[in-house]
Amino acid sequence: VYVVDGKRHLDLDTTQEHDAPNAISDLAFKGVLLDDARSVWRGVIRVAEGAQGTDAYQENRNLLLSSTARADSIPGLEIDTNDVRCTHGATAGPVDPMLLFYLMSRGIARAEAERMIVEGFLEEALERIPDPRIRAALTAAASGLAGSPAGCRRPQRLPPRRPPPPAACPASGRQDPYAGLHEPRLQHAADGTAPADRTHGSRRGSR
Repeated sequence: VYVVDGKRHLDLDTTQEHDAPNAISDLAFKGVLLDDARSVWRGVIRVAEGAQGTDAYQENRNLLLSSTARADSIPGLEIDTNDVRCTHGATAGPVDPMLLFYLMSRGIARAEAERMIVEGFLEEALERIPDPRIRAALTAAASGLAGSPAGCRRPQRLPPRRPPPPAACPASGRQDPYAGLHEPRLQHAADGTAPADRTHGSRRGSR
């Protein structure tokens, strides 16, 4: 488990050596990156000749809490025998916006929601650490960084739409107070997304 912030660059190299038959290895690397941080992970599974029955897996999962953070994963396999199962996986991406929206819609503040998501993301890897002190220290460090406003990714808000100015009445030259009331309805109809159309469509779908 690793948490990187600022402009730090983290290089990780792992090797799983299988020299005996019927051996199992399972490597889980999970990281959280903020700000302009970057991580590069290179993992290799080596299976020697005669090590049949090997079952090896390696994964690198990264959670990016900033649009400028970056995580590179370079898994590799070196197999010199047959009858083995060796696989790998790697992911890197931001917080799921739907998950964040779900938590915030329940009255949870954004910083607290992101902290909960980070803890849940790292939980699988943290459970493998036998020392409870190290596990608690890593959890606290990740939670503290995830809740800081500097490293959190914020969505861009669009400026509020302003109502159109009142139109002038051609006959009298006075402003028509009802001119803008029908504009949204006309726009919806032109786009083919009128409220009546959506209602009928949902009813047909439910049947």
